[in-house]
Amino acid sequence: MKLIRAWILWAFLPIFLGCVPEREITLPDELVGSWKTSAPSYAGGYFEFTKNMLIFKVGGEEIGIHKIKDFEKFRDGKETRYTVTYLSLGDKYKFSFSYDPAKDGMITLSNRKGVQWTREEAVKGESET
Repeated sequence: MKLIRAWILWAFLPIFLGCVPEREITLPDELVGSWKTSAPSYAGGYFEFTKNMLIFKVGGEEIGIHKIKDFEKFRDGKETRYTVTYLSLGDKYKFSFSYDPAKDGMITLSNRKGVQWTREEAVKGESET
């Protein structure tokens, strides 16, 4: 009888593990908001973090709204390095940057070291998703 119970448990274990709810990712408040730069190559474009989404915009039009799956945070002197993993069409992508809390916060993308992004004042309720 114990052997039958063990087999039943073993057979249904993957099903039970698959039913575990996905943990909700919540970004720190220091990142939430719209981030813009004065660099000419990004004119009209910006990105936005909500608590659990990453949104890319060009010329005021949303070109990508992505669910954040995970993020990693590392201290590096006065800066904090982040790697945000998000989904786009079912594939995972990484968005890496450094955050410096000086001057009300500044983001520098890992692949564009010379371009600095600053947070715009969010429209009330806009970034509360």
